[in-house]
Amino acid sequence: MSLRNKVLLYKSMIKPVLMYASPVWATAKKCHRKKIQTFQNKTLENITNAPWYVRNTIIHKDLEIDPIDSAILSASHKYFEAMGASEHNIAQIIKYDQFVEQVLKRPRMIHHDPLW
Repeated sequence: MSLRNKVLLYKSMIKPVLMYASPVWATAKKCHRKKIQTFQNKTLENITNAPWYVRNTIIHKDLEIDPIDSAILSASHKYFEAMGASEHNIAQIIKYDQFVEQVLKRPRMIHHDPLW
């Protein structure tokens, strides 16, 4: 299969699966998004048959594919901007802020239920 067809298959079959529920992934910690990024990197390496010493940034640039982490963040940012005008603003429920990166070692609950 040609490289062009492999990239087309990736963009039409694999990337939509990785981008599914991107607003949720945007609120996840960076270490969890890194797992998706690693999967994308390995997939693109296999598509191009690149040797181990070729940098992932070069593969992304040559194939004109954004890293999945930045694609998730930009897609979720667009989603939350579109949701800002609705009555039921989901951004208020999950307290999303695109500029704040989670630095906690363990995930914490956003809403604490005072039943204890």
